[in-house]
Amino acid sequence: MNTLTRASALLLFASQSWAALPQTVQDLAVSSVGAGDLQLAWSPVTQADNGNALVGVTYEVHRSTTAWFTPSVGTLLAQVHENSFTDHAVPDESYYRVVVRGYEPPQPDLIPVPGGLFAMGQVDMAAPIHDVQLLGSYSMGRREVSNQEFLTAAQWALDQGLVVVEGGDLVAHGRGLLMMSDARCEIGLVDGDLVLRTAPAGLAQYPAGYTPGTHPVKMVSWYGAASYCDWISQMTGLQAFYGSDFDIDPTQNNPYVAQGYRLPTEAEWEFAAQYDNERTYPWGNQSPTCTRAVFTSCYDWTAPVGSKPTGNNALGMQDMAGNVFEWCNDWSGDYEPTFVVDPLGALSSERRIIRGGGWDSISTQLGLAQRYHSQPLDYWFSLGFRVARSQR
Repeated sequence: MNTLTRASALLLFASQSWAALPQTVQDLAVSSVGAGDLQLAWSPVTQADNGNALVGVTYEVHRSTTAWFTPSVGTLLAQVHENSFTDHAVPDESYYRVVVRGYEPPQPDLIPVPGGLFAMGQVDMAAPIHDVQLLGSYSMGRREVSNQEFLTAAQWALDQGLVVVEGGDLVAHGRGLLMMSDARCEIGLVDGDLVLRTAPAGLAQYPAGYTPGTHPVKMVSWYGAASYCDWISQMTGLQAFYGSDFDIDPTQNNPYVAQGYRLPTEAEWEFAAQYDNERTYPWGNQSPTCTRAVFTSCYDWTAPVGSKPTGNNALGMQDMAGNVFEWCNDWSGDYEPTFVVDPLGALSSERRIIRGGGWDSISTQLGLAQRYHSQPLDYWFSLGFRVARSQR
């Protein structure tokens, strides 16, 4: 670490969620490159302490006239992707800190689901019952996406300039993704960074306090759920499925052969949820209880994802009934009374399919064949999602 007469150089590393960055680096160099100009340089950061490769690495250069300062919005000089920076307006005595933000590629916890034939729908609930064949295997998330998982991917997207904050909400491609301006959203923005926060309704349920990062993300639109799938695809080097074509005809963008992460189709969701005996609830045909599901008889807010293991389905997926409703890939439309292979849902509609029931559902609304729908820009305090991926 070099120290100049006019400037001292300090290097500080900060971790952000998935990232586990080195805590001490000793090779920040500061040198004069012209009248009043200083050149800062350091070794590029490409790996976390555990050896995993990092993606989305950015460097925040901070400057102060005080030696041991805390980096903040007020001390931020620049944000760069390269491992160097030239300061052209240096006070007589300057001290630098370079805060590094990087991300380990996410590894969603997915459960494989074999393809198969099943009777989709239920009498007096979702009619007509019709046979559906899923030709290939796929994977679905063991749990609903948590606030912490969404926050980390969204922060990466902010760092990469893929999203912006408008009116207090997260926005991309002109569509609202996450309604952070609503107090029921457990993700907020402080000094340009996304942060976790408790919700008043959550504190009413948990007066001693709770950990919002473990709860399912909510107040997220269909576009926000689709964007999350794209973000984690890009972070892991996979082709993004949705891109900016949120409203594309599904026959032109077939989810069953997609490479990256995506939302499950309605047929995939129901087949996995009731696997493999077309049960009424994830755990079987017994009525919901407070030990099996998070619903209105037991809760006035969400519970941490995966906190009801006795309510797991046969594959080990959690919270398929209750906690939060879950966005599906499909546009909403009526069932056809015909055999169908790899159904895509309606070609167009004003609403997207929702499945699973939420914490504010009554017990009779938790049946796995129940269909719900909402406009893709809608936000609910009991609506989230889980991810899927094709395995063809």
